[in-house]
Amino acid sequence: SGAELACYTWPLCNGSLIPDLSSPGVAVAWSHRLAALIALALVSWLGLWSRRFKAERPDLYRISVWASVFVIAQAAVGGFVVLSRLSLSSTLSHAALMALLFAALADGARRTLPQRRVPEESATRAAAGVPAPAG
Repeated sequence: SGAELACYTWPLCNGSLIPDLSSPGVAVAWSHRLAALIALALVSWLGLWSRRFKAERPDLYRISVWASVFVIAQAAVGGFVVLSRLSLSSTLSHAALMALLFAALADGARRTLPQRRVPEESATRAAAGVPAPAG
């Protein structure tokens, strides 16, 4: 779309908090920044909220802390992407941090799912290598 450097300054977009959105490239770049700001707020809220459950679910608390670290780093590197004019290292770092953020949030979501309960007899059979009865 050609939006990569449509906003050529950071943190403002072309020197404005809300730029002229008549150019499609500027609209896309500014929307990306707005979505990133919303993601930063939501992940930060998740980190603060998860402190309530730190004793019961330290795994979820740790994941939310890591997600907060990743989203803050993502925002900082996003600024560096603009300021470095799309240097390879900044662009790859931006993509890598997004992947880490996604992995942390996906793992946190997976851990909140109810655990599948295996009847004790089936678990004992499986541990002994005995197949479960058919039917």
